[in-house]
Amino acid sequence: MADRSNHDWLSTRRDSLLAWWLPIGAMLLAVPLADGPKTAIWVAALAWMGIACLRNAHRCGPVHCR
Repeated sequence: MADRSNHDWLSTRRDSLLAWWLPIGAMLLAVPLADGPKTAIWVAALAWMGIACLRNAHRCGPVHCR
């Protein structure tokens, strides 16, 4: 079986930034906002990260869980 660890989005800075750090930054910037906009940003950011996690797990295969 081929080594799929190089497919992990955490192995490249750009992919890690887009998949996880950008939504985390948006969530942090949303903290002082009113509840409505903050909730919308948090829901969108968490959905973005969840989808990125699932896609990354699919790309990495068993390597993702180690």
